[in-house]
Amino acid sequence: MGYSARRGFTNGKVSGAQRQMELQQKIAAMQEQMNATQESIEAQEFAASVGGGVVEAKVNGVVMTSPSRCMAASSASSMAAE
Repeated sequence: MGYSARRGFTNGKVSGAQRQMELQQKIAAMQEQMNATQESIEAQEFAASVGGGVVEAKVNGVVMTSPSRCMAASSASSMAAE
């Protein structure tokens, strides 16, 4: 294995363009795996409760928007007022 200031460490068999192509293929495979994992998480639902069931939460892998948080806060405050 030799070293060149222009090519770095080489064994004379793999060019820079080939290395770049290999890296791009690895990145594409990782992106496909990440998308599949994300879809799997979005399909699942997780639940937890505390205080003997007084507080219960169910979530999934989909991002919630702020109106749902506001609704949860308003229902919690209305329960506290009772």
